[in-house]
Amino acid sequence: MKNTIYIFLAVLLFSTSCSGLKNSRQARAERELMKREDVRKALESQQMLIKVDRIYAHHGRIMDVNPRNNFIIIDRDRTRVSLAYFGKSFTIRPVAAINFTGKVNSGNMDTKEDGSYDLRFELGQENEKFDVSIKVSGTGYVNMTVTNPRIDFVRYSGTLGSL
Repeated sequence: MKNTIYIFLAVLLFSTSCSGLKNSRQARAERELMKREDVRKALESQQMLIKVDRIYAHHGRIMDVNPRNNFIIIDRDRTRVSLAYFGKSFTIRPVAAINFTGKVNSGNMDTKEDGSYDLRFELGQENEKFDVSIKVSGTGYVNMTVTNPRIDFVRYSGTLGSL
């Protein structure tokens, strides 16, 4: 009799744990679908916030940075850039950061078959322009490169969100 009760409890616990696993998989799939939809809307409306959390500098140096202080905001034809910089500068004064408020001079977006996006922007002010190449995964992970004649090649990674 005791064995029957133990077997019954074991089957009951096993069935409830399996149903909980199924529910968590469905919830995870729904969250990922919502995230993909948010990324698509942000890119189509050209209103995006890219929070940068890592810098990959020349010769393999990697630095973690604070996403609250390192970001790019693109709001249709306006931009706000605040990025840390670690590398060579080809000017008289050393460059420690890329900070400006300016315009989006040009930009284009390509959609790939796997659901990722390739973006190219020319951002800047009247006398200083930066070429920004952004690769966005379907879930919002970002790999970004920033080039300018005055600084060395630098790559960033982070996440994309909408404004």
